[in-house]
Amino acid sequence: MVPYAYSQPDPVSTYNAFNAIPFGVPDHNGSCGTVIYPNGGGPVPVAVTGSGVVNFGTETRQVFSKVTGQYVDFPDNGTTVIFTNVTLGVQSLVPIPVTFSGQVYIDFNTNCRISAVRAYAEM
Repeated sequence: MVPYAYSQPDPVSTYNAFNAIPFGVPDHNGSCGTVIYPNGGGPVPVAVTGSGVVNFGTETRQVFSKVTGQYVDFPDNGTTVIFTNVTLGVQSLVPIPVTFSGQVYIDFNTNCRISAVRAYAEM
């Protein structure tokens, strides 16, 4: 669902796609601590609620021209990892030849609500 949201062609479609993802416990107004670890550095908090994650995803989509992802689920411990490659640019219109890879770990509860997101990005 996350790579799909990042592939939307405009801000409204992007927002709607991110908004359909169950970020936050018990709902979008609830907790969903989200941090990015850039290039092996320390954590950079980017959102604390599900709504914050939706807004962060919508905003960052505007500087990504392409996002790919492959999911691996670990249902026994309530985790999913997305192995992704991101190419910078202006939406899908103007790619910039800079690509970074990342692993995005998503923690979810028994109701499949996402409670935390940790992204490790390497340029």
